[in-house]
Amino acid sequence: MMDDVARLADTAKNLMTIRRYDDARSKLGEALTASPHDAWLHVLMAQLEHEAGNTDAAHAAAGRALALDTNASSLHIAAIVERSRRSFDVSLELIDKAIEA
Repeated sequence: MMDDVARLADTAKNLMTIRRYDDARSKLGEALTASPHDAWLHVLMAQLEHEAGNTDAAHAAAGRALALDTNASSLHIAAIVERSRRSFDVSLELIDKAIEA
């Protein structure tokens, strides 16, 4: 059976699919309140903010994900966000690290 945090994250992902970013942000906020050290939740928040066009918020969330875990998912979303910020060299470095992870 799925726990509450996983259920909130899944609901947020579904809401993101239909571009209901405010509702998804609310669900992820609840999940992060319950599990603030879960890097995957910060990755999802970075993805949400990136898709919603909130580059600064996406950058902050990606930074939190990387601070918690430098796994391939964290590195990948950080690279995407850096590319959207036009930090191409940083983006390429992050992609290289993600490939190695």
